Amino acid sequence: MPEDELPVTKSLRDWKGGDAEGAGRVITSLYSDLHRVASQLLSSERTDHTLQPTALINELYLRLAGTNLPEWRNRTHFLAVAANTLRPS
Repeated sequence: MPEDELPVTKSLRDWKGGDAEGAGRVITSLYSDLHRVASQLLSSERTDHTLQPTALINELYLRLAGTNLPEWRNRTHFLAVAANTLRPS
């Protein structure tokens, strides 16, 4: 199946088109990938920090929900944007 026909890609397009349920489908289907990215980012923080990967994923959702979303190309593009968004400034 071509990548642009995969369910995640369709949900990304739905989200961009204003479908809030599309956002939920994306986060749900990519949660383990997002958790891995968040865990990797937190591993470079000091050992006594209190942030958890789940909190970062929630923050990601809030940050993306309040912006003009890019034209998502696919799952890989979304995860790259997510990683950039989660990185500390």
